[in-house]
Amino acid sequence: MSFKFITTTLLLSSIAVCTLAQDAMYEKDTTAKEIKTTKISLSESKRDISSFSTHPIGKIQVVQYLWDSSHIGYAQKGMMNSMVVAIPDTDATAFLQNHIDKAYGHFYQPGGAQILLVVEALRIAERTGGMSEKAYIHFKGTSYGSLDGVNYRELAAANIARSNGGMDVTHKHKTNIANALQELIDSTVAHMDGMASSNALSLSRQGILAIYDAKRNIPALKDSLKEGVYLTFADFRENKPAVTDFEFKKEKRKIFVVDKSGNHIECWGAVKEGQLFKNMGYTVMPLSKNQDGYILTKYLDNAKKRNAGIIWSTIGGGAIAGAVVMGTVQLVTADAFPQLTPMPAGTAIDMETGALIF
Repeated sequence: MSFKFITTTLLLSSIAVCTLAQDAMYEKDTTAKEIKTTKISLSESKRDISSFSTHPIGKIQVVQYLWDSSHIGYAQKGMMNSMVVAIPDTDATAFLQNHIDKAYGHFYQPGGAQILLVVEALRIAERTGGMSEKAYIHFKGTSYGSLDGVNYRELAAANIARSNGGMDVTHKHKTNIANALQELIDSTVAHMDGMASSNALSLSRQGILAIYDAKRNIPALKDSLKEGVYLTFADFRENKPAVTDFEFKKEKRKIFVVDKSGNHIECWGAVKEGQLFKNMGYTVMPLSKNQDGYILTKYLDNAKKRNAGIIWSTIGGGAIAGAVVMGTVQLVTADAFPQLTPMPAGTAIDMETGALIF
C-alpha cells in the first residue's frame, strides 16, 4: 500500500467519520447518541384575506414538493439550547392542507375557482446570540387558478426569507409559517379577476405537476455519484466530474482539493470513495443525500457545540471555556440568504443554485 493511499485514507477518515452511509443524517447522527425532535404545529384559527376578487374560492388544494418532506429544519430546546430536528406534527401535505382549510375554508363556495398551491420550500431555523435568539423561515410557493377545474393559469408566487427575534423563538415558527402562506393567498386572490382574460399559458393540473417533477429528475438525485471533481454546481447536477485524478491535501489547518501535481483545484465539490464533499475554499465538508437534497452531515453536532460555547461564555465558564468549545466547531453560513442578519447556519444545499440553505 502506497504512502499516498494511506495519507488519503486517513484524511478521508478524519473529515468523513461515518458519512459513507447516505441518507443517515436524521436517523443516525455521525457523533450524537440520539437525535431529538420537536414537533411544529400550525394554528387552526380562521384568517381573513386582505385582497378581493369577484370570483369566489371553491377550494384551495396544497401540493408539496419539498426536497425534505419529513423534516422542516432545526430548533433549539432546553436551558442549553440543544439543537433538535424540527418536524411537522403530521405528514407535510396534511400539515399544510389542514391549516389552509381551517384558516380559509370559510371562504369556500360551491362552483368557485379552484386554486392549486404548490409549495417548494418550507424551512425553519434558529440561532442563539448572547442574550437573545433569532427565528428564521424560508418559504417558496406558487399558486395556480382555474375557473373550470381543468385549465389553470399561474396567479402568484412567493419566495420569502426573513427572521424575527426574542428570548424563546420556537413558538414563533407557527406564526411565521402561517404569515408566509397568508402572503401568497392574499396575492393569489388579488390576481383571480384576471384569470379569464389572462394571456398566461394555460396548463392542466398534470402539466403543472410535471414542471415540478422535472426539477427532481436530475442525475445528481437519481444516479450513483461518479468519483471525481465537479468544477461547477451544474457539473454536479449532471453528475459529470471534470477531473478524476485528484486528492485532498492538508496544509496547516486547511484542506484543499488538488490535482496529481499538488496544484489547488477551484471547484464546487468532489466525490471520493463514494462520499460527496463540498469545497469551502479552506476545507471540505461532507454531504449526505436525504430525500431530494443533500445536507451537511455533521451540522447537528457542530451546532450543539456552538450553542454550548455561547452559553458557557455568557453564564457559565466565561470566555475561556467558551473559546475552548468554539474551537472545535465548524459551522458555515447559509449564503443563499445574504440579506438575513445575522445569517443562519447552512444545513443543506439548494439543488437549483448550489448555495447553502438552512
